[in-house]
Amino acid sequence: MNHSIPRRLTFELTQLASEIRTLDQFNESTTLNIHALSCLMRYAAWHDPGELRAWLQERAFTVNPGIIDRVELFTDLCPQGEEGARDGVELRVHIFRNGSETFKHSHKQDFISVCLQGSYRYRYYEARPAAEDDHGRDPSRDPMPSYAVYERKEGRQRLRERRAGALIEVRYERGVGYPHEGGVLFDEDCAPLFVDARHIHTVEHVSAEPVITFVARRGRWSAETEVWRGPRDEDPTLQNDHPPRPATPEERVKICDDVISALLRERGHRRAEARWSDIDQYLTPAHRALYLRAPPPDARAERRLRRFMEQNGVFSLPLLDAEGRCEALLSAPICREEDRDDPSRPLERIERPMVVEPRDPLLYALLGLLLNETFMIPVVDQAQRVRGLLTLDDLLEDPAPLGKALFWSLYEAQRDEASAVIHVRGLLSALSALRASCLIAAQKPTRERHDALVHEVLLHLDELITLNPQTNLGRARVEGPRGEAWRLARFPALIHEVPEGEEGGDAALEAEARWLLEALWREGGLGVVTRDARGEHALVTAGRPSRPLRVHEAPLSTREALDLWRDGHLPALVRDPQGALGLLEEGDALREDVLRDVLPSLIPARRTQGAREALLALLAPRGGEALSEALRGALRWVLSGEEGAPPLRIPSPL
Repeated sequence: MNHSIPRRLTFELTQLASEIRTLDQFNESTTLNIHALSCLMRYAAWHDPGELRAWLQERAFTVNPGIIDRVELFTDLCPQGEEGARDGVELRVHIFRNGSETFKHSHKQDFISVCLQGSYRYRYYEARPAAEDDHGRDPSRDPMPSYAVYERKEGRQRLRERRAGALIEVRYERGVGYPHEGGVLFDEDCAPLFVDARHIHTVEHVSAEPVITFVARRGRWSAETEVWRGPRDEDPTLQNDHPPRPATPEERVKICDDVISALLRERGHRRAEARWSDIDQYLTPAHRALYLRAPPPDARAERRLRRFMEQNGVFSLPLLDAEGRCEALLSAPICREEDRDDPSRPLERIERPMVVEPRDPLLYALLGLLLNETFMIPVVDQAQRVRGLLTLDDLLEDPAPLGKALFWSLYEAQRDEASAVIHVRGLLSALSALRASCLIAAQKPTRERHDALVHEVLLHLDELITLNPQTNLGRARVEGPRGEAWRLARFPALIHEVPEGEEGGDAALEAEARWLLEALWREGGLGVVTRDARGEHALVTAGRPSRPLRVHEAPLSTREALDLWRDGHLPALVRDPQGALGLLEEGDALREDVLRDVLPSLIPARRTQGAREALLALLAPRGGEALSEALRGALRWVLSGEEGAPPLRIPSPL
């Protein structure tokens, strides 16, 4: 298991408990983080069951024999009677050996449940007052409908009072009960279920196997529960629960086996020798990878960096140490929050962030960049040195191959074809909506909207993350059609602009761009494109004067790009059909594979056959930056097509 997983599980539990305690309301909107934790636990079981077992064995286990087993993942209860105490938080795994509870009852705490295995049916009830003339009832013959209310304490029921009214079955929508029969089926395909502690209900165990759930409890933990008894219900005082006891060592082993089996759902867990190669095929191209040399020295510098990140849709930057290891992430807010949108607020520093190795599953990397709200995750080698970045943009750049791979993986796992299509389409659609919602800094989503979008992703990811480890979700990088040079430009170009009205003008714009070049390190060594108040662009690179850039609309042919190079007009900006700007540099236009494809058609037929063959032999193997000045001159001569050009002196390949 990745060394960070046990720590990440503990961290997520602590964060979830802290967030639950501070919520003004605990209801359906709280299901997001619970489902994320469910995804993380599924991956932990899939990746290395032994490591998860060791982590689970550090928790407390309790048993009600034959009824329910519990694993207490996190407990923080307010002492009873503490002045100002709000409530408590408990995060547990429950295993219902016999989950049926036929008595109509409430709970001490509100809770949210995620089903990992099995199924049961909830039936909710309310008491409705009955008028004396209700349904033509004859008071002289038929007594007023009534039900008994019992106080439930330590597993025992004591009659408290009788109330007038009839018990009817209901369903709840936004806390309001409407008459309804049939109950609510809850299984592993359902979204997390919120149960209000005040709602009276029964539970019917439906599946033949044990029902295993992850439960987050919060609420009036010291309140007493109630049991309601209607005219045809059994007497609840005839059945009392045994108090829970600590699990024996043998029971602890059995409970761990059952939990891990449920998380894996008995399909396709990772074998020790399994290795993936998918992540390498989705890595951010080197020229787009951004790393931070050192944290910003002061608040003003940090504001510059944050503005630059927002302008370019970058939500986090890895901070590397001298050995190239990722010691932290500097993260800008993804969604709109009260004080986080204050430009003077510092960037968030995420210490020891989650990382992945190329041999890890692609969907786990996706889970990591969602859980951390960074939309990026560092990819490291076995020595933990960063070798690349994986971003949400990389995964969605061409989603078709990923979608096809996911579909066939589900199909091969004997999943229903229609269900597979729904899950794959749902995941890709939810990811696209999530990315689109955060791209424009001025229109960032609210926290509620962002949580809802991530929740949609996790609902589908939870189904997909346990796919067979032999699944190949990779894709081959496909170049654009030959002859279209604009597709070779580096998209997106990194743009930096100073807000309108800020002092300093062009000098300040270039100064900030050069400061960014000092702070950031890019594997491709490209510069930053500035845009001034007049809308004019320039390329700022380290150690060189800034160079003005012209914008060319796509499509731009390879021949046109080579003409720009010949006339000294590269680098240039290319605007794609969607309006994004890309930087086309000399090395892109003179790539070896490009020259090999286009040179035969560019060398005029009037050139001697010997000259043609010599040019092809010399130019093609030395594409890009490897072209010597002599070869560049030869290529310019070929492109010029001038009949009276001086004799071509072809230098020796050696």
